[in-house]
Amino acid sequence: MRAGNPVTVHDVDGCLTVADCCLFRTEFAHRLTATEWDPAAFLKGGKTVF
Repeated sequence: MRAGNPVTVHDVDGCLTVADCCLFRTEFAHRLTATEWDPAAFLKGGKTVF
């Protein structure tokens, strides 16, 4: 997997910040969830699957 493409975005406070932008293929859209990403849960159980 390659790193995301850096983009400049406005954060919730209106400040500019650089963030990685990753795109997904539409055939994998069913894997997206409405929940917020949990880095601790990813490290605990998702990283090995990823």
